[in-house]
Amino acid sequence: MKKIRVKMPNEEKVNTGDGLAALGKVLKNARLAKGLSLDVIQENIKIPLDILKAIEEGYKTRAVSPFYFRQFYKMYAKYLNEDISGYKLTEESKPIPKMEHRKEDEFDLKGGMSEQNKKDLFRYAMVGIGILIAIILMFKFVAFLGHKKTEHKNVVKIERPVQENKNENVREIAREKKIIAEEKKRAVEQEAVEVEKPIVKKAAPAKTKTAEDRSQKPGQFKTITLVVRAKQKAWIEAKVDGSVVYQGNIQLGATAAWIADEKIEISGNISSLDFVLNGSKVAPLSRDERKAKKVVITHDGLTTK
Repeated sequence: MKKIRVKMPNEEKVNTGDGLAALGKVLKNARLAKGLSLDVIQENIKIPLDILKAIEEGYKTRAVSPFYFRQFYKMYAKYLNEDISGYKLTEESKPIPKMEHRKEDEFDLKGGMSEQNKKDLFRYAMVGIGILIAIILMFKFVAFLGHKKTEHKNVVKIERPVQENKNENVREIAREKKIIAEEKKRAVEQEAVEVEKPIVKKAAPAKTKTAEDRSQKPGQFKTITLVVRAKQKAWIEAKVDGSVVYQGNIQLGATAAWIADEKIEISGNISSLDFVLNGSKVAPLSRDERKAKKVVITHDGLTTK
């Protein structure tokens, strides 16, 4: 059955022999006559909006091949119930106009470079000259800084002997202060020893006892007086008659004294100590005795445990 095309009131007269461009106008008029927007059509037939605009305006989109472009024409016409059998769908649609190059940009083989090319070449030359000048200035600045640095080194070399003399004087003063401080320290230690000595009740000068003979005569002393001196820093604990009276470190060269009625116990690093019992220096501990953990001093003498 042959379809009868009804002419709409707002439809323009289009020559059907104009190909795809004329078909695009027909489809656009049909859409407007039905009051449809491109968005509505795109939602229903799923043809991209830019392609629908290209169909209606009669230009070619380069992203779509001619085969698919013709199929889109048919889908669009079918949706609008338009008969397009009288149109040639094989006709190439109008391409997007290309930008034409200006004649002055082209290279003229007879006349040489164009005016635009000459301007570009001049601009490039000026940029290159500017870069060259910047590099030269940078090298000169670096050389200037190096010259200043050399002058500064020379000034330092001239003043160095004076500085060395000052440093020597400072070192000499520090050395003298150190010697004075050591003498004061030695005097203080000597005074401490002299203060501690009266605590020990001395009889006649006694000879140094050996490790084999550390016993005392019964009743010789009513109390036990013990003085220890540290040969090196050591940790000790001192008990007098069973009560802890000292616990901590004793520094190198320091002395400590305790008086007991019955017994004094010294534990810790006993190998680092020298002992003076009742005014008499005790012989150094033997190798085996230095391994002991405790020294016990009674009226009978000094023993290790």
